[in-house]
Amino acid sequence: MTNELRKIRSFKGHAEPVEAVALSADGKWFASGSRDKTVRLWSPETGDCVHTCEGHLEDVNTVALSRDGSLLASGSDDATVRLWSSSTGRELHKFTGHSGAVYSVALSIDGKWLASGSEDCTVRLWNLTTNECVHTFEGHSDSVTAVVFSADCALLASASCDKTVRLWDVASKSFLRAYEGHQGEVWAVAFAKSVAFLVSGSSDKTVRLWDAASCACLRILEDHSGTIFSVAVSPDDKWLVSGGEDATMRLWDLEAANCKPTIYECQGSVGSVTFSSDGRLLASNNGDNKPLLWDTTSLKCGGEAKPKAETAAEPAAEPAAKPAAKP
Repeated sequence: MTNELRKIRSFKGHAEPVEAVALSADGKWFASGSRDKTVRLWSPETGDCVHTCEGHLEDVNTVALSRDGSLLASGSDDATVRLWSSSTGRELHKFTGHSGAVYSVALSIDGKWLASGSEDCTVRLWNLTTNECVHTFEGHSDSVTAVVFSADCALLASASCDKTVRLWDVASKSFLRAYEGHQGEVWAVAFAKSVAFLVSGSSDKTVRLWDAASCACLRILEDHSGTIFSVAVSPDDKWLVSGGEDATMRLWDLEAANCKPTIYECQGSVGSVTFSSDGRLLASNNGDNKPLLWDTTSLKCGGEAKPKAETAAEPAAEPAAKPAAKP
């Protein structure tokens, strides 16, 4: 199919809706975190659940895999971040210090750092060698909903319910700049691999592209009919995927002049999307208990986007939505 994502498979095993997904760079591991309080590691090739990681006391909101796939990080409503071995599924460390739910975790590509964003309005930077918190970034005035490292590991971006995205310098542990313009809570942020621009998604129903250096808003994408909970940029910086409260995942061709999205209908809120490092795979949650894996190899930039693609999964009895209790 030209210019469409192809669904490879869904992964069945979680007892409650999936909140977050992650892919390892080598394509060996696919991770998911769920409201059933577990993290699951899957084989993308077979669809089998390899490990079920248990230990969190509340919903798992976020997961991240290290570049080599050996480590898996997760964050939960229980205010902890946990580090797991991908090969054994064993818990390696529990990071404590946040005073509220952890909504996002990120692992730096160089394997040195773990970042976490929390309901307590802070971003914490953890040293993966010592497992110590080396810095707490303060400045957001509301919950931190997303954190992400740049590809060169020099920068850390955070999104917040205070309607801003903030940029931090990892080496100096300092605040650099803020990206302002959203009219609602910012739920998602992603870096372009080139670090030339950032992308954010908000409850104002827009996706914004920002010039990383100047903070200028380069583009506003308006098509979603509800809060945007997740954004991801392909490794070649040509494609953008956004997912949201309107139970859709939208694929944007950033090289097309009109940039009209292809729409994929899901079973509920799409809270997590991520590309593999080679851009050949895309992982997403589907608003239900089954995360999804997509093949992106048929995408062609500059092509005419279709107004609507096939639905992402089988009909569900009751669509799952983002909990109202969360920010």
